[in-house]
Amino acid sequence: MSDQNGLYYMRARYYNPEILRFTNQDILFGNIEEPQSLNRYAYVNGQPINYVDPFGLCREDSDQFLDDLQTILDILGLVPGIGEPFDGINAIIYLLRGDYGYAALSLIACIPILGIGATGGKIAGKTVKGAGNLGKPLYRYMSEGELRAVQETGVLRGGRSGPTYWTDASMKSAEKAADRLSLEEVPQYRVEFKIINSPTIEGGTKVRPDFNRIGGGREYWSNDQVEVDIINAQPIGLR
Repeated sequence: MSDQNGLYYMRARYYNPEILRFTNQDILFGNIEEPQSLNRYAYVNGQPINYVDPFGLCREDSDQFLDDLQTILDILGLVPGIGEPFDGINAIIYLLRGDYGYAALSLIACIPILGIGATGGKIAGKTVKGAGNLGKPLYRYMSEGELRAVQETGVLRGGRSGPTYWTDASMKSAEKAADRLSLEEVPQYRVEFKIINSPTIEGGTKVRPDFNRIGGGREYWSNDQVEVDIINAQPIGLR
């Protein structure tokens, strides 16, 4: 925060917390397909719960931003002699996000020599996660009809032919899920599951914009049938 005027310095411009607006326009123009983005003074298109804007330029998915930040901190933690403070910062972030396993590994990583193995374990674990999280919770956002089909068949999309997509991101709103995953329709349920067979999995990449959605979330897919155990199926609110 600036000591002189009480504004938050956001690198590209200043933010006024009293009026919840930036003091000058974004240098990036909005998209007519996203009317909220046309207000170039607004913070993250008026959706501060779902997004962040760390550089004062454009909105970013808060979970994705933290994932990327923590991967960078993990890599910096491997640098001999200077890595321990980065591991300490990472431990705090993991604790705040409720990821106690990785928080413990980050604290161990603060110990010289021994910490290299812990940091390597975190990176290896994330590499396995990137491969598709076989046996670990994943998410698909779907309609009530698709949920019934999955419950009856034990297969994502009810066993229909064609590629099947999912993500490892738990999102709190249907609008955000549709936006980040470029879904044609707004989903009704967030379904957490684990894969119980061995399909060929691809992805771990960012979703491309489609259906007038911005994309940018992380997705995985398979052309094989994906057999699952449903862990939890929750109705998801619009916002």
